[in-house]
Amino acid sequence: MSAMNKGALSAKRLVTLVFFAAMACLSENTKAEQKLTVKLDTPYPSDASRSSIVHVIIANEGDEDVAIYEWNTPFVQSDNRLAKPLFEVTDTSGAKVRYIGRWVNTGRVLANQFIILHPGERREADVDLRLEYDYGPGGAFAVSYVLSLEQGPDSDVVTPEEYAAFRRNRQKESESNVTAIYINSPVERVSSIGEADCDGGQLGVIKSADSKLFDPIYGAWVHMSSRYKKEYAEDGTLHNVFVPHPRYTRWFGQKASADPNLGEEGFAASNDGHAYSIVRALFRRLLDPVSRNPVLKCGCPDYPETTPAWSEADAPYVIHFCDSFFKLQEVGLPSSRVGTLVHEMSHFNDDVEGTADYLYGRQLAEGLAKSDRWKAVRNADNVEFFVVDTTPYEEPNVRGDGDSMQTTHEAEK
Repeated sequence: MSAMNKGALSAKRLVTLVFFAAMACLSENTKAEQKLTVKLDTPYPSDASRSSIVHVIIANEGDEDVAIYEWNTPFVQSDNRLAKPLFEVTDTSGAKVRYIGRWVNTGRVLANQFIILHPGERREADVDLRLEYDYGPGGAFAVSYVLSLEQGPDSDVVTPEEYAAFRRNRQKESESNVTAIYINSPVERVSSIGEADCDGGQLGVIKSADSKLFDPIYGAWVHMSSRYKKEYAEDGTLHNVFVPHPRYTRWFGQKASADPNLGEEGFAASNDGHAYSIVRALFRRLLDPVSRNPVLKCGCPDYPETTPAWSEADAPYVIHFCDSFFKLQEVGLPSSRVGTLVHEMSHFNDDVEGTADYLYGRQLAEGLAKSDRWKAVRNADNVEFFVVDTTPYEEPNVRGDGDSMQTTHEAEK
């Protein structure tokens, strides 16, 4: 090949390389983007009867589809009530206003429970927040909304094909602007207590599941209380020392060595304190004559077919049972009637702040214990799975509070 031809070929190769490099750069710059936005507005600020209404607009301003779990939005409601506290409401001092509305256990997440918002599409709705939060004597309140986009279908209940086909979002959440509502007077609370209205057959199923609550709740309380052993310090004083265990860590996360132990200052407000308190509260409710005779109501209009039950944090002890509850197995995983009762009983506020529904499902609950311990110890599914967990864990060898765990089997290696 002549020098001229070699030179021409090299030049051609160079042009080709430059072309593909330019295309790669162009492709990177024009890469599809997820951009879901949330905007809040108060359309009726001067109308006292409607000043608590917030208008919500969720829009896809990117060039890629976004999958939104419908029960993380205000677009699905029953009796114009939210299923959980989607909004954060604060008073003029910046203090968070307590949620007193419904906790609807929407159950294991199915593949058909997602809104697919295509580029350029939007959804909007009016939401009345008057009955959902404790506004005290009234006044002005700031409202915001963070829409989580990390929810996916539950691998325990969807087919492998559905699970594999689901396209997870790259955008993790969308945070709204802040708008203001005005409550002109104390809000008269609408009670959901009423009279029990389940029929004989339904009551039989509920009572059967209820009769099997003692063993798992008592066992969970024994396990929780045994996490703290008494040891003498060098000064001769007696202290409670935390004893780690795989079951505790699996559902409630890894205790930090600096966190206070049982009996120490700050324990009640700590993550460990909350996990301890809610399990103790469940056991106490087993023995309390009032909580042992809850008002049982049946029927869940407009809630998804996967919803087994729901309750209100400030309406102890009323539990609403849905059709799917009666189709569950009595005990076992991933869902059961006994587990559902534990889940609902954990929501109530009495002398302990009840749990929330941050997410559902075993895999997500285990992930929450690793990624966000604060939420894990306050999430009803984490509490439920901790209580009903019958995994035959190997007992750990403990070298001291805060040390890493080894199972007996691992120590023998």
